[in-house]
Formats: sequence, structure tokens, C-alpha cells
Amino acid sequence: MLKNLHVITGIIFALTIFCLLQVVTGGLFYSAVNNDRHNFQNSGLLNAQQESLSDSVNTLVKTRVTVTRVAIRYLKNQRDPASLAAINTLLGTANGSLTKAEDYYKNWQAISQVKGQNAALTEEMQKAWKQMHEVMRLSIEYLRADNYQAYGDLDAQQAQDEMEAVYTRWRAENNVLLKAAAEENQSSFTQMQWTLAAIFLTVIAVLVVIWQGLQHLLLKPLNAIMNHIRTIASGDLTQNVAITGRNEMGQLAAGLHEMQQSLVSTVSAVRGSTDSIYTGAGEIAAGSNDLSARTEQQAASLEETAASMEELTATVKQNSDNARQATLLAKNASETAARGGQVVDNVVRTMNDIADSSQQIAHITGVIDSIAFQTNILALNAAVVAP
Repeated sequence: MLKNLHVITGIIFALTIFCLLQVVTGGLFYSAVNNDRHNFQNSGLLNAQQESLSDSVNTLVKTRVTVTRVAIRYLKNQRDPASLAAINTLLGTANGSLTKAEDYYKNWQAISQVKGQNAALTEEMQKAWKQMHEVMRLSIEYLRADNYQAYGDLDAQQAQDEMEAVYTRWRAENNVLLKAAAEENQSSFTQMQWTLAAIFLTVIAVLVVIWQGLQHLLLKPLNAIMNHIRTIASGDLTQNVAITGRNEMGQLAAGLHEMQQSLVSTVSAVRGSTDSIYTGAGEIAAGSNDLSARTEQQAASLEETAASMEELTATVKQNSDNARQATLLAKNASETAARGGQVVDNVVRTMNDIADSSQQIAHITGVIDSIAFQTNILALNAAVVAP
């Protein structure tokens, strides 16, 4: 299967896997961060609620302490100017503390409620706080009006106990929510650790698979092709190039196979031409040797012919000399015969015949001289041609 898989397809597949891993990892991290942010935000809101409500409750308790101090002074019947001034100061402090408690309460109400909080308990807390606040307001008002009897009818302790009891339950539930958020954060952190470990192992597995795929898809075929190229470069064209697939490596191997076959054809053609050239050169050498032998033989024959012609020429010259002498003698005899008259007519006719023969011999001698001259020219040409 991998042998027919294109390299670009394998690369795209690997990139797609890594992109999917990146998307999954990013999604998990975003979910974890968003969950942590939500828990952190809720924890911040719960802490802010507890801080504001705790400050408001504590301020109301402080207000009651200040009011109690004023009531004690009334019980002691401290009516001197200094005591009255101190009472007014304490009442002013109590009134300011009550106002501050109201501000803390408003801050608490302004903070958003967190999912999971008990709305009924919150409403009960509001009711208990308002009851305590009203008792403190009336206490300040009655004491400022010097109405100790009305102040004594107020049950501040019961209002405080109810407020603190509700506040304790409300804070306990908030602590449960805070603990749950912390546990959820810890669970999310542990889950992310396991997720990271799983992703790490997945990446390792994917890398191993990709490496194996590269080995079968790219590296092994490429090494085989490189070995074939080295073999061809060393002059060995007998090794077969294996074509194992239809992908890029298979196409490259097919191209290398075609190149090898072309080289084999070219080398075969060159070898055939070389053999033909070698055969032709051998034939030319044999012909040259034969021609040289024949030329030497012809030169020897011409030398013999030249020698014979020289002998013939010498003989012809001798015959010519003899003919001249004979002609001279014939002329002398002719003159003698002419002086002898008719007696020697027969001799004269004979001499005339001899004269005619001598002329023919002279003509033959000229022809022989021409033949000897031409023979000498042929011998000279043969000597020039001979190596």
C-alpha cells in the first residue's frame, strides 16, 4: 500500500495529523483555562461576598458594643456634662459605624451571586441582617432620645444571635463552594497532566509511524536508487532496477531503468561499431600487407625485366654495330661490284637485299630503344611506389 502512496500525500497526511493534534490540544487547553477562569472568577466573587458581608456583620456587632457602652452610662446615671459629652460622642460613633455597616451591606448586595449558592439562605441572611440593623438603629434613636425604657424592650442579643447563626450557615455553604472550586481546579490540573501525557505518547506514536512510513515510502527506495546510480557510474549495466510502485520513487526508478536501457543500447551500438572498425582495420592491414608483397614482387620483376632489357639493348647495339659494319662492307662491295660491271649484278642485287634488311634492322633497333626507354620509366615508377 505504501509503495503506491505518493510522497506529497504522505506529507499532507502527516501535517493533517499534527494539525488535528494541535487543534485537540488547543481545545483541551482552552477548555481547561476557561474552566479555571470560571472557577477563579467564582472564587473571587465568593471571597468578595464573604469579605463584604463579614465586614458588615462585624460592624453591626461593633455598633452594638458602642450602644451597650452608652446604655451602661445611662445605667450608672452619669449626667454630668463630661459624661453627656462622652455619650453623645459614643452615639455619634455608633451612628457612623451603622452607616459603615450599611455601606458594606450594599457592597455585598452589589456582588453577583454565584451559581450553586442557596438563594433562600441568602434571603434569610438579608432578613436577619436587616433585623439586626433595625434594632441598632432604634437603639441609637431611643438612647439619643433618652428613652431607656424603649431601648430595654429591644432584644438586641436575639437579633445578633439569629444574624450570626444565619451568617455561619451562609459562610459554611460558601466555603463548600470554594472548596468545590478548588477541588475542580485540582481535578482539572490532574486531568490536564494525564491529557498531556496521552498527547505526548500519541505524538511519539505518530512520529514512529511517520518515520516508518518515510523509511518505506522515501528513504529505502531512495537508497536503492542511489546504489543503482553508483553501480551504473562504476560501469556495471547488468544490475536490474526494481520498480516497486507508482509513486514518485517508482517514477524515479522507472526513469533510471529507462536511462540504464538507453546506456545499454548506446554501449552495444558503440561496441558493434568498434568491432566493425577493428574488422575493417584488420582487412585494411591484410590488404596493405598483400599490396606491399605484390609491390615488392612487381619491383623485383621489373628489376629483372630492366636487367633483361639492358642485356637486350646491349645485344641490339652489338647487332646494330654489326649491321653498320655489314652495311659498310656492302657499300664497299657494291662499289667494287659496280666497278666490276655486270659481272657482279647478282652480287649487287644481293647486296641491295642486304641493305634493305639492314634498314629493317635499324628500324627494329629504334623500336627496341623506345621499349627500353619506356621499361626504364616503368621500373623507376615501381621503385618510387615500393615502400
